Amino acid sequence: MIRAMRWGTSGSRDEDGENPSASAPTDADTMSEPGDHRSPFEAIRHVDDDGREYWFARDMGRLLDYSQWQAFKVVIERARVSCINSKQQPEDHFIPAHEMIPTGKGARRSLPS
Repeated sequence: MIRAMRWGTSGSRDEDGENPSASAPTDADTMSEPGDHRSPFEAIRHVDDDGREYWFARDMGRLLDYSQWQAFKVVIERARVSCINSKQQPEDHFIPAHEMIPTGKGARRSLPS
């Protein structure tokens, strides 16, 4: 159901949809292990044509060791409710999408993610 999450892009937007208060990640944000200066979240990060970062929920769930999509989907829905409770628009952070997966004999089908 929800494929992309835009973390770190909350706040007001100007008329071009940009977040003027967004800042670049620091070294502390991207470090995971001594000597490894790349966060595992950086490995699954995507950037759209406008330079905005996003992450696919299924990738995020696997990275966080959720063995089933349904269990992680509950976490996403709770995060959406938290957005509402903190006067944020969930649509600014969670984008519904579908993922095309192979099904056999070269066919593909749409999977809510």
